[in-house]
Amino acid sequence: MDKNRLSRTILYLTFCFTVFYPFKGIASFVLSSIAGQNFSGLINPLLFFLLLGFILLNLMVNNLTMPSLTELILLFGGFLGLAFGIVKEDMMLGYKTILLFFLPVLLGSLRRIEDRFFYRTVYLFMAASTLYMLLESVILYPSMYGFSFKPFSVEKLYAYTNYLVWSRVDASVLIYDYRHMGLTNRTGGYLGNVLSMPVLLAMGATFFYVSTRESFRGTRLIFALLAASLLVISQSTTAIVAFIIAIAFYEFWMRGNYIVLFLIGG
Repeated sequence: MDKNRLSRTILYLTFCFTVFYPFKGIASFVLSSIAGQNFSGLINPLLFFLLLGFILLNLMVNNLTMPSLTELILLFGGFLGLAFGIVKEDMMLGYKTILLFFLPVLLGSLRRIEDRFFYRTVYLFMAASTLYMLLESVILYPSMYGFSFKPFSVEKLYAYTNYLVWSRVDASVLIYDYRHMGLTNRTGGYLGNVLSMPVLLAMGATFFYVSTRESFRGTRLIFALLAASLLVISQSTTAIVAFIIAIAFYEFWMRGNYIVLFLIGG
């Protein structure tokens, strides 16, 4: 394999691993289930460092360029946040600092990815996420879909969440369980986080909506409807409002549909 092909392969592998990194919870769940004990506290950190390893390898092979002023500001903010995390012995702060500040800079070289490959990879990720959340929704609310089997017990939901992602707190904190009030349950999907998963659902619903408007296809419309429905079921007001605003922004600025302003105002 020549150098150009090697650098291109590493670039694309890094991009795919970065896009599908949120599915680490599924890997943890599968391996923990096979082993019969919870390995999420080991698997998830290993996959995180594997992701960083791919990114650093990509930087070495595809040459690290001098960062722009924006990237320097991000790096400064990242080092500041990481320092606070180390001083306060807060590993979660350090983890989030790396994700929010360092990764955007380190992933700058991924701009070389071809648009077609970028779109197809993101499409697969959003489609897989939508189908996963649909399956989980059927298991959690079988009666809503016309099935007669019983939903997961609270104990099984706790075990499921702990297999997805290890947490210092009890799994019940990661699940909103209102079954005893006759309402609904929800989990955090493969992220094991009820606050983060609706964000991905909103992104998926927006992605498929825009894809449908730009180039109509039946599968895109189906995924758009599924993602939007699952977003509503997630009961996240913030994510739902963000989705509506994103659609309104697209319709107004990109499609020139000024009537959307009257619809929102009404």
